[in-house]
Amino acid sequence: MNIGQEMKSGKIKNCLLKIREYLSLKCANAYVPRILKPYRSYFILPMSTEQRAKYDHNALWSYPASGNHWLRFIVEYLSGLPTHGHDSNQQDTPIFMNKFPGSSRPLSHVNGRHPYILYKSHDIYPLTNQSTLIFLIRDFREHMARGILRYHYYMSLIRTYDSFFGTKMLIYYEDLMLKPKREILRVKNFLGGSESCYKTFMNHYDDYTELSRNAKKRNWRNHISGTNITFHQNQLSEEDIAKRSEHFQQWLATSEYRHLKPYIARYME
Repeated sequence: MNIGQEMKSGKIKNCLLKIREYLSLKCANAYVPRILKPYRSYFILPMSTEQRAKYDHNALWSYPASGNHWLRFIVEYLSGLPTHGHDSNQQDTPIFMNKFPGSSRPLSHVNGRHPYILYKSHDIYPLTNQSTLIFLIRDFREHMARGILRYHYYMSLIRTYDSFFGTKMLIYYEDLMLKPKREILRVKNFLGGSESCYKTFMNHYDDYTELSRNAKKRNWRNHISGTNITFHQNQLSEEDIAKRSEHFQQWLATSEYRHLKPYIARYME
């Protein structure tokens, strides 16, 4: 098979599927020819039993400061099971271990001895065909306004989500904050949470959001925007935001990620 001709003919996905079937690989860190580097997340290296056990799990991927602490709070409440923090940060503990205001213990029912239901990460790592992936995405302009946006990093997460063949779910931070009933129900259905816990959670939604925001030992930044989804953008002038956004869009139009523009189209309107 002439890979170069297949790629140039526009039959990229068909080509990748054929290669993956031939190699019987399914993981994001496999070696692939240089021409396929932008599509490397279609491939996986063979894994040992120990490696496969490590990556056969529910994964939560997001760009930093995208609201994953709140999402993990929701997951722990609905499931009664702990979530795993980012590997490189020992302070990023399961949410039920946070110290909440007063004598409140909203996650006291979480079974801390049970295996983690969800593994958070800001990095791309191998996922197997038994893995499930939740990808939480936030307006790039909010990251931009805070000075923490790295174009390639932000888009590579989106690209890997797009090319992941396993069970997956995309959550927009803005929808999670502005349409909580709908989005939290999606999370419950995706991970198999309790219906009674879901109803109780929604009945006390405002209380739980306040407790989460004011918890100690949490690994959040000091900025809490809540339902103000343009909180950080509002700190800059419209002209400044427009200029920075234009620069990002110009970069995107000429980069290897331009086919992923539909994922962030809502932020370019």
